[in-house]
Amino acid sequence: EWLSLVAQSLFNPTTGLFRLNEQKTGVFPSRDAIIVPGSNAFTIQENTVLDISLSTPLIKLLLGRKLVLQDLEELDSSLYRSLHWMSTNSIEGAELTDEYQFMLIDKRLSIHIFDKETVLDDKNKMQFITNVAKLQLYDEIKDAVECMKKGLMSYIPKKHLDIFLPFEFSTVIAGKQTINIEELKKYTKYNRVVPTEPIIKWFWEIIDNFSQEEL
Repeated sequence: EWLSLVAQSLFNPTTGLFRLNEQKTGVFPSRDAIIVPGSNAFTIQENTVLDISLSTPLIKLLLGRKLVLQDLEELDSSLYRSLHWMSTNSIEGAELTDEYQFMLIDKRLSIHIFDKETVLDDKNKMQFITNVAKLQLYDEIKDAVECMKKGLMSYIPKKHLDIFLPFEFSTVIAGKQTINIEELKKYTKYNRVVPTEPIIKWFWEIIDNFSQEEL
């Protein structure tokens, strides 16, 4: 139980080490996070299941899988849409530059992707898109990711990690998210109605026919 509480605190976004993705379905390291090697691995070693799932981009980084532009959508859908539009449309004459803005703690900072101010065109836009996506998905949280990978591989050899698909490894970390209908019935509190009333029986009959995905 103690290990479970420590793990939940570590990955809880309120601690500042991790942030939720836009869909609020998984966590990703914060830009200024400092992660201790092995902090994620001991949950596997001790068979501890987390209530908070890891985001798909983070799982792919831990498994050493290739990231693609679409992975950015989970973390910053607005930036993803902008870069995707840029990749499929001509930007000649748009007077766009390589300036990249981001938040660090409470400050808005900006850098130039090509080291000095450069006007973007159809020739250099793909390199700009690649660099921005890599910056968001890896460079900004590289130290945290590498510490997590180091700890993970101290418990699980890479050759064993290689057999997992990202969604399978997510199940190892967070377990299979299911809703126990019988427990739901057992702990439901009723106000001004009783469980034996027809409308309540009809309600549970409908719920019983739902799949886990529908629930």
